[in-house]
This record gives sequence, C-alpha cells and structure tokens, in this order.
Amino acid sequence: MIVVVSCSKKKAPRPCLAYQCYRGPYFALLLKCAFLWAKRENIYILSAKYGLVTLTTRIKPYELKMGKPGSVTANKLKRQAASRGLLSEEVVVLGGLRYVNLVRQVWPGAKAPIQDTVGDHMSMGPQMKLMNQWLARKAS
Repeated sequence: MIVVVSCSKKKAPRPCLAYQCYRGPYFALLLKCAFLWAKRENIYILSAKYGLVTLTTRIKPYELKMGKPGSVTANKLKRQAASRGLLSEEVVVLGGLRYVNLVRQVWPGAKAPIQDTVGDHMSMGPQMKLMNQWLARKAS
C-alpha cells in the first residue's frame, strides 16, 4: 500500500527535501495522518509541479496550483507511477478533491478517507478536524 498526500501552497523559501518544503498546516496534518496507513518509504507527495515525489526528493520552491497550465497531468503521474512499479499498488490519497480526482485517474480504486467521510466539497476546516480526530484516536 502507498499513501499519496497533496502538496501545499505555502513553501520553504529555498530548495529542500519535499517533506520540509511544504509548510502549510493542512499539509502537516496530511503527512501525520499518512503514517496511520503506511511507513515513510511508502508515502508520496503529489506536487502540482513535480508530480509524484518521495518525502526525501529535493525540490525547489514554486508557485503552481493543481489543475492550472503547467501542473502535473494524469499521463505524467501514470508514467511516474509506472517507472516506480506502483501501478498495481493499493492507494490511499489524502488531500483536496483535485488531488483525489487526479490520483483516481491513475488508480481508479484509490481510497480517499477524507472525502469519503466529510464529502467532496468540504472546506479545510472540517477536513482538519477529522484528521485531528484520527490522530487523537491513535494517541489514546
């Protein structure tokens, strides 16, 4: 099983490892929750610019929103997944609807526990509340 988490708008000001580059509170929660499903080596970030990256991939900061011209496409994501031998993996995707939809173009059966629980169009607030509940249950 692999877990794919969405990137975030807020980024570090200079090149760094992917998990250190993304700085938003939503991303931080996504990453913490990813560990509920997978080990570090099975967690990937879906970057709007770079596509599927490992937590330790070194990246440069950028300004690009998923779905905008120049952002990663389903074809690129599929090529990246194929080159890593991930196309037959079971996938959990944690992130916003654009990310879930893109991941499901490559892995149609991908599980999206946030959207399955709070709905497709819920704001980050209810999503973050849900993730905090998951983490609190794990801690107890």
